[in-house]
Amino acid sequence: SGACYDATTNTATICGDAGECTGTEACVSNFCNSACSTSSECTGNAAGNTTCNTFSTTCYDATSNTATICGDAGECTGTEACVSNFCNSACSSSSQCTGNAAGNTTCNTHSTTCYNATTNTNTTCADASGCTATQGCVSNFCTSCTASSDCAAQTSNTTCNTHSGACYDATTNTATICGDAGECTGTEACVSNFCNAACSASSQCSGNAAGNTTCNTFST
Repeated sequence: SGACYDATTNTATICGDAGECTGTEACVSNFCNSACSTSSECTGNAAGNTTCNTFSTTCYDATSNTATICGDAGECTGTEACVSNFCNSACSSSSQCTGNAAGNTTCNTHSTTCYNATTNTNTTCADASGCTATQGCVSNFCTSCTASSDCAAQTSNTTCNTHSGACYDATTNTATICGDAGECTGTEACVSNFCNAACSASSQCSGNAAGNTTCNTFST
């Protein structure tokens, strides 16, 4: 720089550009410095870290790392988090989701995505063992099951009733599952999404293939 300075108090390496600095350092006012403010200060970096992340104030390689830089998740999209000042789809804490414009300010640490805990009040889960007895774990949230794999980790309710969305124990309950009585036989009704010989209302007989669509509430 052509300027005299005190090397006792300023021990930073002097530089013409970042090529004389190390790692993610920039050359700021002709001294190697870990705090860049513009990419011009990262010019010449030997590791290819020639772009300044103005939020973390470190130089980085924008060729190998194409992620958007961020101060918080407000600069990211959808369920992305701001991790180490880069937009990333893998959060590990809710602080990384702060500022998300879609309201996805809470981290689901199982799916590692940010979500809106105001509109989605379901418990997060790794598997159904973290859910209530009849719930499945679907996309890392406790909710209605869509397949038996969603129920796999339940203690005994390991089968999904795909009509009701509830996990159940197919060992103790061997009844056929149903959407209506069309999936049942003879005079059977569809009660709570299981074929049952005991109807209590004609709505449970709806769809019966044999035309048995009315409930005799005395004989059931």
